[in-house]
Amino acid sequence: MMGIAQLLAPNPEAGVQGFRKAAAQGNPAAIQNLETALAGLAAQGPGAQTVSPAAPPPH
Repeated sequence: MMGIAQLLAPNPEAGVQGFRKAAAQGNPAAIQNLETALAGLAAQGPGAQTVSPAAPPPH
């Protein structure tokens, strides 16, 4: 979600989508990363969060 200098711009929405896909497959690290990413976006304040909140992981 941080991008790569002079190569790839930061894209929080794409990053969260990737975490969601991995979390949906039950990947524990992805679930944690998704929660961390969404919390970080929420801490930036309104307007910074352009992605929807996390859906609960499948059981």
